[in-house]
Amino acid sequence: MLILPILVSVVASSPAPWHLALTGAALSGYLASAAFQGWSRSRRVSVFRRPLLVYTAAFAAISLPLPGLLAG
Repeated sequence: MLILPILVSVVASSPAPWHLALTGAALSGYLASAAFQGWSRSRRVSVFRRPLLVYTAAFAAISLPLPGLLAG
């Protein structure tokens, strides 16, 4: 489910460097979302704090340069 849209975009167009960045953003966003769901439902929120911060930071670091990659 997560990788299928990326594979379709690579097949439909020629492979480009931004595909790799988009894959990383999708994966880290998915992991951040899963950590947030666990954090919001758990009574032990300290267990999910570190994964939530790490995955959210990775998502932000990978996603912020994407508009520049897509424009250029």
